[in-house]
Amino acid sequence: MKVLAIGAAGKMGKAVAAYFASDPQVEVLGLLDAQPEGLEALARAGGTARMQLHPISIEDVEELTRAMQQYDVAVVTL
Repeated sequence: MKVLAIGAAGKMGKAVAAYFASDPQVEVLGLLDAQPEGLEALARAGGTARMQLHPISIEDVEELTRAMQQYDVAVVTL
């Protein structure tokens, strides 16, 4: 399963990302947030090659739509 965490650099987003990062059924974990530094820190802390970073603002509907189309499930943590 491919999961996208929207708002991943925030407090709830980090918790959701950690939960899905530990799930062996998750093949790809997408982390989406407007703060690239927060995403990079989260990926370093998570330490998994399954993570894909998407530094995108939710206001950019076109880019958000493109990112979401790559996943089976999206979890909004905003």
